[in-house]
Amino acid sequence: DVDTGQDIPDVIEGCRFADVLWDKDSNNGFQYTYPVTPGAWGRKALHHTLGEPVTADKFVYEKTGDAPWATPFRLPTNKYDWITTGLGFDQNNGIHYRPRGSDEPFRTIQESGQYQLEPVAEFDNGDILALTSKDASLGRLVRFNLADPSPEKWQDVIPAHPQDRLTGVLYHQDRLFAFYNHDTADQISVFDVAGRHLHDVPLPIQSVAAMARVNEDDTSFLMKISSFTTPGDTYSYDIGTNTLALVKKNDCRYD
Repeated sequence: DVDTGQDIPDVIEGCRFADVLWDKDSNNGFQYTYPVTPGAWGRKALHHTLGEPVTADKFVYEKTGDAPWATPFRLPTNKYDWITTGLGFDQNNGIHYRPRGSDEPFRTIQESGQYQLEPVAEFDNGDILALTSKDASLGRLVRFNLADPSPEKWQDVIPAHPQDRLTGVLYHQDRLFAFYNHDTADQISVFDVAGRHLHDVPLPIQSVAAMARVNEDDTSFLMKISSFTTPGDTYSYDIGTNTLALVKKNDCRYD
């Protein structure tokens, strides 16, 4: 309890490699991952309501197979509840979804073991933007509709780069921030929603960038930028002007 600083009575024993996802707009309950059997590496997803006994926790999702895992997540647009699944350390994940807050069965877009698929944005008409490795070992961003998410209907938004790996995409302020591994460093390219390249973020040469949390209304955000000259300085990035402003230098310097 944040107000009192006291622990509440709820205790969930036996957790291992646990993830927690609080209910949207609620501090009364959360989804969490829990071993499929006591002490096992594999994890299933359950839901706990504060004040209720753990024995009453609701089942959310479980994948069958050897060392299965199921992890709940939610995008900032909060239109759907998502579950990503897999077996062991296979990075070719499964993706499942249902309308946010519903008790409907999860619908499967793909099972694990085929390719990577990571939703990054949701739209009112059921369209999804997703980062995938299908037919693109270096990654590409595609758009599809949940009414028919079959790969044959996917449309390229950001095609695979001929040499740089697309490692992540942030959808914010009607822009797509695409993170690439470029020449042993980071590059952030900015696109509109249709995939038209607007500009690149002016990162210092041969640097690596990490972003702070970005909130829905932010027109700027903080970035920690490291390079061969610094272990990490803090910058503010202005989306409208595409400029970086130094906020704080790291006192520890490389010689």
